[in-house]
Amino acid sequence: MRASRPLRRARLSGFPAPRARSSGAAAAGRAAALAIALCLPAGGAAAQASSPPSDRLAPDPGTRLPALADTASAERPTGDAAAPLDPRQRRNTRLVVAGAAAAVMVYGGNKWWGDGFSGGFKTQYEGWFGSDTRYGGADKLGHAFSNYTGTRLLTWTFEGIGHDPEHARRLAFATTLGTFTAVELIDGYAKDWAFSREDALMNLAGAGIGYLTEKYPAFDALVDFRIHYLPSNDGGSRQAWDPFGDYGGQTWVLALKGSGMPGLQRKAPWRYLELAIGYNARGFDDVGGLPGERSRRLYVGISLNLSKVLDATVFRDRPGSRAQRITDGVLEFVQVPGTAVFTTHRF
Repeated sequence: MRASRPLRRARLSGFPAPRARSSGAAAAGRAAALAIALCLPAGGAAAQASSPPSDRLAPDPGTRLPALADTASAERPTGDAAAPLDPRQRRNTRLVVAGAAAAVMVYGGNKWWGDGFSGGFKTQYEGWFGSDTRYGGADKLGHAFSNYTGTRLLTWTFEGIGHDPEHARRLAFATTLGTFTAVELIDGYAKDWAFSREDALMNLAGAGIGYLTEKYPAFDALVDFRIHYLPSNDGGSRQAWDPFGDYGGQTWVLALKGSGMPGLQRKAPWRYLELAIGYNARGFDDVGGLPGERSRRLYVGISLNLSKVLDATVFRDRPGSRAQRITDGVLEFVQVPGTAVFTTHRF
């Protein structure tokens, strides 16, 4: 669940940085796949309960998404009357929580903390999005995205186990943020690393946004936080495919969906379009790019809401199918290359 190498943490400046540390990237991909698998068990009521909420599908002609001003009252059900968990459900909950935390700690012990620990707790100021920071803020958005994604995936997982929606959200928030905070604290004692306040704050922000997205369906219907990736060519050569470790190929996208706006949700083509705002940093990574070549880029443009397009075409005759649920879930977090047109401001 440590979603990625975008979670590159505060390495002490006196130690050489590795050329390409996949850190949480591989772990993130495996965790995401595991969470989706847990969220979408084969058949039965569990599969129904654990899929992404139905408001992610194309709305019924007779339904209307609430206006943004109404989101405070337009919460997903809290499930106050939910039946107590049976022993199997409690056991599965403990397995998910312990497994998520243990997987990250075992991976960290092998990959991040192999040089051991020092006697004292260390902190290091990393900065945010400045041109003089190590990654131009790409790592900070990676921390936020990892916690956002982890909170949402685990919410679906806990709902699939049988938790009522509110308890699932709280448990997912606590599990995700608790795991990432523990990693930051361990970094503080590791010889080669240090605690980063900035990383910890972005972990909190990402987990909080993930919680609120799951709690308020109108916000979920309007906003997506995604990663767009194409291999970078910083340093003059194209990098290997590494969407979580190749900072130069990442663009972080905030999409405002026409399908989530009451005035546009039934109007073609607007319901299939999005206002997309993106950010990336180039030339900051360990491989390639001199200090003078560093740049941060802000993007504004129009993107295609691929999920809604597929709902209206490929999945038109099988709404709510397993394939549709998986596709919609992936497209919550991934901006497919070639589906957006941007103008760019470089600074």
